[in-house]
Amino acid sequence: MLTLAQAAEDHKPRPYVGKAEGIYPSSPRLDTDGNTINAHGIGIYQEGDTYYMVGEKRTDRNDAFVSFTNSEDRFAGVNLYASSDLINWRFLGTPIVPIKHSLLSSWRIGERPKLYYNALTKKYFILVKSMIWGGFSNQYVISTADHVAGPYTYVGALRFGGKNPATGDVNVFVDDDRSGYLVVPDGKIYKLSDDFLSIEREVVADVWGAAVKREGYCKSEGPGFFKTDDGYFLLGSKGTYWRGSDNFYASAPRIEGPWTFHGMLAPEGTKTWNSQSGFVLPVRGSAGTTYVYMGDRWVNGRLGASTLVWQPLQVHGTHVSLPNYHQGWRIDAAAGTWSPLNTEDGAESINNHVEGSGLYQWIYQGHWSRRDGAGNYANDVSESSTKNDTAMVGFVGTQIYLYTAISDRDLGIMGITLLDALGRPLFAEQFVSLRTDAGAQGNYLSYASPVLPKAEYKLRVRVTGLKDRSSKKSTIAIDRVMIMNTDASALHR
Repeated sequence: MLTLAQAAEDHKPRPYVGKAEGIYPSSPRLDTDGNTINAHGIGIYQEGDTYYMVGEKRTDRNDAFVSFTNSEDRFAGVNLYASSDLINWRFLGTPIVPIKHSLLSSWRIGERPKLYYNALTKKYFILVKSMIWGGFSNQYVISTADHVAGPYTYVGALRFGGKNPATGDVNVFVDDDRSGYLVVPDGKIYKLSDDFLSIEREVVADVWGAAVKREGYCKSEGPGFFKTDDGYFLLGSKGTYWRGSDNFYASAPRIEGPWTFHGMLAPEGTKTWNSQSGFVLPVRGSAGTTYVYMGDRWVNGRLGASTLVWQPLQVHGTHVSLPNYHQGWRIDAAAGTWSPLNTEDGAESINNHVEGSGLYQWIYQGHWSRRDGAGNYANDVSESSTKNDTAMVGFVGTQIYLYTAISDRDLGIMGITLLDALGRPLFAEQFVSLRTDAGAQGNYLSYASPVLPKAEYKLRVRVTGLKDRSSKKSTIAIDRVMIMNTDASALHR
């Protein structure tokens, strides 16, 4: 029996020893402290060899669909992370926090933060789209700092000749000549003043023109703006709020235009691989440039469970595409190149129907059942819709991948926990939604663990009872796991 001292030792926080070796768009990510990265609607600023990422700090209490009369918090702040490789991110803090009686109060909703720098005034900026419930009273609110990590001082809302230009989602682009531009819904582009504290003039009235019809409150959301040697590009999604859509894009030789509409970014029906555009990061290195699409896979009603969908864009002249969905890939930030990850190379598979009490066997607790699942491994899945039912598999290795079924209507949000051999969690439970807005798309790799020292671990899957607002059920469906660097002889005994 454990002594009290031993029990206390077992529950002490342990230093996180994992490391990410790639980008897995369907999986939540951990920072270098072992905490889930909480950054949504992101913006990234590069300074030297370091990338700084800001994103919405989201909880289940600050959803835009919460009733206006509900006293729960909405805006929780903006988180800041830093990375030199775009794969492992260090948490720097929450430089933008709710401020009472301001446009960044907790009674408002804060979205689409963007981080940028003014070389003239040597000031850093974080811009936040602020609104109230229902998407009303939009404001583009800026805060400034002398250092990228802050502290940041609240300035207030951007104005254009005394008027409010805010209508919805927003992006900020700083050109090579250090001019700043504000990109807003319906493809409108403004030039910022030299000090970035106001708007100087309108540059483009409507990038999309007649090619894009208004849907909902606007023609486009989630503006992703970037520049190549061949010109300027704007990505946008339909005005479908938290739902994925087939994103589209336009290009121009100069920022003033003329702008040419090119159509969809990804194959029709994939809903841009079940994501919404938000940012494009050019990664320029010694061997080339990779343009990284950075979208959000929003979980409607549970925004804290939303994941970051990052994919390498194909850019050829004035044409951009996202023809394939890479379940795992790696970027070399120094070289500016990328390569796909083969999640099955050297891995051992354990199907959902391999049950038992030992290593490499599934232990199901609760009301799980098995059904045919055409297209899945061995054509079957194990599923449950009973809250707190669990499935656990023990293994020896360095990394584990979890494959699940996906569905438009019937699947919910699963809880994922990785434990050591004694059953102690290595980090807090993470959440993954199995609902998709798209059809068949190949994003069934739902969870990728960090790379850990080779040892014995346990992966636990829990039915949370939570779901996307658009899902009918909260069912969890397990296909299989793949284990890296395991003892294959022990697995097949």
